[in-house]
This record gives sequence, structure tokens and C-alpha cells, in this order.
Amino acid sequence: MSTILIVDDDVYIGDMLAEILTEEGYRTARAYSGTEALLLDRISEDTPDCTESSLKVHVSNLRRKLKAVDGNDYIEAVWGIGFKLNEEIR
Repeated sequence: MSTILIVDDDVYIGDMLAEILTEEGYRTARAYSGTEALLLDRISEDTPDCTESSLKVHVSNLRRKLKAVDGNDYIEAVWGIGFKLNEEIR
């Protein structure tokens, strides 16, 4: 069974995601900050197969680097959905 570590400081969103994933058959672990996630990684014998915050961190870093090039925000965050390319910038 896969384990997913959910790192989110919003208690309701993180708990809702954990509940949905549990209902889908995944084991979940919760952390409410990056520091807590690192501590869990150090003390836990079970290494998660996936961390929910990973994508957000990588996309945020990519957005910052792209914006530094010419000031445009090529990737938009869409609340409740994820990310999409900014159609207005070509």
C-alpha cells in the first residue's frame, strides 16, 4: 500500500485530502509545516512514496525563475485545481 505524506498548513484542506486519499485506499501521514515533515522523515520508519507538497514547491520555484527572466508569470495557480499556463502571454 502506498503512503502519501500531506504537508499543508491549512488544517481543513490537508485533512480533507487525507480523507479522500484514505477512502481511495492510500495510507496517509500529515505534517502541518516543512519543518514537521522533515522531523517525520527522520523519526519515521516508513518512508512516504509521495509528498503532496512536492509539486507546489517545484512549480513555485519554476514560476520564480521564469518571472526573473522577463517579469511575466507564465504559470498561473488555479485555486482548487492546480496550475495552468497563462494564455495571455505568448
